[in-house]
Amino acid sequence: MKRLINLLYIVALSIAFVLPSNIVFALKGYDYSSGWHWNISAGQTISYYIFQGGSPDIPDNSEITQIQGAFYMWTLAFGSYVYFAYGGLTATHASLPNNIADGINVVDFIDLTPYSYVVSVQIYVYGSIVMEAETIFNERYAFSTNHAAGTYDVANAATHGAGMWLSLLELADSDDSEQTMYVNILPEETKKVTLEWGDEAGASYIYPNRYQVGQGPLGYETQGADVAVGNVNGIEPIDMVTVWMDNPSGENTIKYRFGWNIDWNSGEASSWSSTKTMSGWVGTDAAGVGVALVNLDATSNLDLVVLWVYDPGGANTIYYKIGWNLNTAGDPASWSSLKSMPSTDVGDSASGAGVAFVNIDANSRPEIIVAWVDNPMFDNVIYYKIGWNVNTLGNPTSWSNKFSKNGWVGSDTSGLGITFANIDGVSPIDMILFWADEPFGANHGKYQVGYNIASSGSIASWSAVKTFPGDWQWVGDSTQGAGIAVADLNNNGRTEMIFLWVDNPSYDNYAYYRVEWEGRINSHS
Repeated sequence: MKRLINLLYIVALSIAFVLPSNIVFALKGYDYSSGWHWNISAGQTISYYIFQGGSPDIPDNSEITQIQGAFYMWTLAFGSYVYFAYGGLTATHASLPNNIADGINVVDFIDLTPYSYVVSVQIYVYGSIVMEAETIFNERYAFSTNHAAGTYDVANAATHGAGMWLSLLELADSDDSEQTMYVNILPEETKKVTLEWGDEAGASYIYPNRYQVGQGPLGYETQGADVAVGNVNGIEPIDMVTVWMDNPSGENTIKYRFGWNIDWNSGEASSWSSTKTMSGWVGTDAAGVGVALVNLDATSNLDLVVLWVYDPGGANTIYYKIGWNLNTAGDPASWSSLKSMPSTDVGDSASGAGVAFVNIDANSRPEIIVAWVDNPMFDNVIYYKIGWNVNTLGNPTSWSNKFSKNGWVGSDTSGLGITFANIDGVSPIDMILFWADEPFGANHGKYQVGYNIASSGSIASWSAVKTFPGDWQWVGDSTQGAGIAVADLNNNGRTEMIFLWVDNPSYDNYAYYRVEWEGRINSHS
């Protein structure tokens, strides 16, 4: 059994070092901790070439076709915009083994004696940007394309190597042995040729597709947004609803769109409803909006709960309304009267709100969890309150005192979402908060897990604050709203997270979302 190793030559520092084996947890699926990435966005490609001599072990040059197939396999990875473009054969050998970067990404066949590694991958990184990558098949060993006894399969090794080009790290735990990025390779092995769930989730984590909400802009001045998921139209797969506050001068309105039948493979909605408007008063100056899909009145149809912060100047107030019994077009049969959360401790400068329903006290009625951001002059704070045992009219029996999220939030937050999922695999359920940090310049999506919410509403512990990959992708520099939802989109028993945000430039605003497949929030970011 031979080890596939990643040799990283950082030319900018004139240092060459070998990355040691990774220490990973069981069923990690994928690993990515270096922060290295190709500086590409959707529609751009990573070009590669194959040395024209190929392997002397394979006289019919079938290795050329198999290597192309291996790279193309990553192009097919769901939820990711990775695209490898084959540039053809080249007379240029791999240059990085000599600590030289020539700007050409090459797959080569070289005798690497006395090294004992079957395949090596060299990556030239400048800062965090991958500038060049090369794969070398070690001709000290025999390779084949027909699974000949005692040989190593070209496609098997090439698919693993291409994943390393993307900065996916190797997995060493035997529970991950079926993943393409598992560290070991055996003679005649072929299972790495096809990607597993962790491999695809890793590619989409680093290079995620981003989708626009609906076919047109939201308006010119948005003030908060959120997302929720549920089966509204009665057709599988699941649907999503996005809500936002339209905040012109004068009266504000809350608007929403449904994204129908989220594709289990890409995360993209198959179509979008027209823009709908919540009826009734909202106010003239809102400071955040949240949405939830929940069945409160025990009918066969879901109800739409819309929550917002009213910020008139001075003390803020949190209101919500319920759209009862959504039909298959997403229209409620009626809207409830205006409801409010006790707001004496909300503050007077909110900048984001979210709402979720979850049963944390193990009785027959769910709780409503309301989260908001207090945004004073300096450090922001995220708070939440619990409305206990919401009845069929949408009214809780009582409200808790407010709880605060531990740790850093930022000094200028612009949007907040809240949801619940079993992230750590143990009971009770976990809280996930997602917010937009809006410093001067590029904005960032931040998220944090509160593990194991007790029946009292307190959190046992908090994860570190994490940033979803976006520093090298377009996120925007004027965000105005953020939301999060969770679902098992591809029905494989693992949680996906949907992150939503609003870009708010001087003119048309647009909402976008991305999916983190398999939701390995403990391990990656």
